Amino acid sequence: MIRIDYQGRVIKSILLNPDLLYLALSSLDGRYFEGEYNAVWRVFVEVAKVNDRIDYVGLVDALTEAGIDAEPYVNSSAGGAYHEETLPEAINELKRRWQLKELHKKHEQWTDETNKVSTDVELHIAHILDDINKLQSDAYQDNSASTLIERARSRSDERIAEGVPLGFGNFDFVTQGMKRKQLWVVGGYTSVGKSWIGVQAVRQHVLNEIPTLWLSLEMSSDMLLARLAANIINTMNKTIKVDEALGFHHPTLEGQRSIDNAYDLLAKSKLYIEDGLTNWQELRAKILYYIHAKGVKCVVIDYVQNIIVPSAKSEYETMNAVSRDIQRIAVKYDVFALMFSQVNRESVRTNEQKVFGFRGSSSLENAADVALILRKENLETENEKIRYLEMGKNRNGILTKPIKLEVDFAYASMKELSDE
Repeated sequence: MIRIDYQGRVIKSILLNPDLLYLALSSLDGRYFEGEYNAVWRVFVEVAKVNDRIDYVGLVDALTEAGIDAEPYVNSSAGGAYHEETLPEAINELKRRWQLKELHKKHEQWTDETNKVSTDVELHIAHILDDINKLQSDAYQDNSASTLIERARSRSDERIAEGVPLGFGNFDFVTQGMKRKQLWVVGGYTSVGKSWIGVQAVRQHVLNEIPTLWLSLEMSSDMLLARLAANIINTMNKTIKVDEALGFHHPTLEGQRSIDNAYDLLAKSKLYIEDGLTNWQELRAKILYYIHAKGVKCVVIDYVQNIIVPSAKSEYETMNAVSRDIQRIAVKYDVFALMFSQVNRESVRTNEQKVFGFRGSSSLENAADVALILRKENLETENEKIRYLEMGKNRNGILTKPIKLEVDFAYASMKELSDE
């Protein structure tokens, strides 16, 4: 199919028959022309304003004075073969295309406005549900001594209760697992494998039937599900690659059955994934919506430096706002929160790679109940299969020495190695 250049056809028709300029002027204006065509059209309009009689020489001279060469427009085949009767067709087509462009702009504007309204509605619903829960809990609150003592005892039991194990023995022992009301932050430089800790954490919550929200600011939901499916399958033995899980296909019957079973498990779980969002107001609305509407008790954000806070003037202000908000949400709504962070380039260059090197603000470390960093033995190491997970902060317990991990990202595998 040949796409006809109707803007070029109009310009060419006028140059070859200047009398047609009056017909064009009666039907068109500058908004129908783009780029160089718009510049030529403006010259034509000025010529028509000061001349009663328009001819080819006058148009060419005016274009030359404006620094425009008329010859390419006359000799070009872009506008198609010249026929005097084709000018009305070209004019009508230009109008039609302009109207379509305007409709497309309106559609995009409507889509943007609809998305904003949708976000506002979700946030509004979350606030209403929050108010209802508060009213239900506060309306007839018994503040007798016996009730207050029972509440204090219950809170104490919650503090000592074990959380969901991450799957690494020493860490699970000193942290007592991933607990509700806690915020964990995991740092690491680009491509070290931070998001695989998220896969491990989400798998543990899914297998324990805990409603989980995974907010991915970097990776698609398809890839996250494929990684999670392969991780579930390969817990014992490495048999399914992530690419095979992503394609829902394996050459063997046993492998295909494993993929199908893993996806069936995920489909029946209470796992919710939102990808592509970066605005903190939208992300916060999603978190509150899923907490109230779906009962989510685990929130994973990967990764925090991709979040945009429109009112923030710097990355420092953004990190402060997000870390403060997510910490409050974790405590107020009895939720475990896990965030991933990049580390400062300076600490990477010097091979220090300390936990207290999260990029953007110290507020991430201050807000975290547990702060971890995933690293290689050193930046120059050739062993791509070994990582170290180091604990730099444990608000409610002791620190433990780094644990050594063997990773195979092709198989979504991350296993703890012994010290020996």
